[in-house]
Amino acid sequence: MLVWDDHRFTIRSHVFQTIRGLSDLFFLKEADGYILGKPRRYIDKYVEHLATQRQRNIFELGIFRGGSTVFLNEFFQPAHLVAIDFMEKPAAQLDRYIAEHGAGRVKAFYGVNQADSGRLNAICDAEFAGEPLDLVVDDASHFLSETRISFNTLFPRLKAGGSYVIEDWAWAHQAVEVEGLKKPFAGKESLANLVIEILLASVSHPQLIDEVVVNDGFIIVRKGEAATPESFDIGQMGYLLARQVGGGDYFARFQ
Repeated sequence: MLVWDDHRFTIRSHVFQTIRGLSDLFFLKEADGYILGKPRRYIDKYVEHLATQRQRNIFELGIFRGGSTVFLNEFFQPAHLVAIDFMEKPAAQLDRYIAEHGAGRVKAFYGVNQADSGRLNAICDAEFAGEPLDLVVDDASHFLSETRISFNTLFPRLKAGGSYVIEDWAWAHQAVEVEGLKKPFAGKESLANLVIEILLASVSHPQLIDEVVVNDGFIIVRKGEAATPESFDIGQMGYLLARQVGGGDYFARFQ
């Protein structure tokens, strides 16, 4: 259970800080609690949509300062939680938490590109020993190509009823420009392209994608009972009047 105090909450003895603006990602102090790159209302939505499911095996893409990994472990109490990050430098606060509270259940891998499907598969094979994933959370690059590769790699590993979360998909469509947003995303296609591909595939293949939940913070894709095709490519699974459509660049590059 989460116990809230303004923009902070506790789970058992662990204190978490949510953000009110993007600058909080860098200015909040770890001494005041684990830092989550999400506002309170996104945490409320996580609880609303995911709390009733048993999340035994969790794969997280994107560690940053480590607070989300701790949250996922404390809230869902999974048997196994694996987190990866592109950065080589470890998140010190997370590593301390793993040593003290998550040894054997939580593992962090640094220097892993989310677009390296071979590495993602190797980590899954080694850490989950053939068991399916219950939950995947992608809060990594937010780039279209990289996020699509991760989805094509890890969605087939979800169990029926499992959930795949893609965070911050709407960065290119905010009504108010966020200071500094253009620098990392200059020349990148909107992640909304992938959201559209997923929505089209959910209509064409409802037995494979059972449900899609979309809000301004993240999208949740629920896996259905059907087996994933061997050559799974979400961009090639949509149809328009019985004709296959896919791989479309629906939104131009963000300049």
